[in-house]
This record gives sequence, structure tokens and C-alpha cells, in this order.
Amino acid sequence: MIVMNRKRISIMLLIILTGIFTFAYKAESKTQQTSSEPISNRVVILDAGHRQTR
Repeated sequence: MIVMNRKRISIMLLIILTGIFTFAYKAESKTQQTSSEPISNRVVILDAGHRQTR
């Protein structure tokens, strides 16, 4: 049986909460605000650019 004292539990919770807040901050900082205009009679091609060529 694993015995956990109060200090160990508080350290584990602190580490978990730090990870959650760090991830939330990084996810928020990657968003960009863009503007869009209506396009008619044109073909729009979007390329993500993740393909690696050799």
C-alpha cells in the first residue's frame, strides 16, 4: 500500500496545476486575429505547409 502524506500530496497538486496553467497559456498565445473579405468566382487553395520534402 502506498502511504502519502500531506506534503507529498500538496507537491503533486502543485506540479499538476502548474502544468495545466502552462498548457493553457501556450494554447492561448498561438491564436491570431484575422480579417476576412468575401470572395466570389475565385478558387482559394489553403496549404498547411506541414509536408516535408526530401
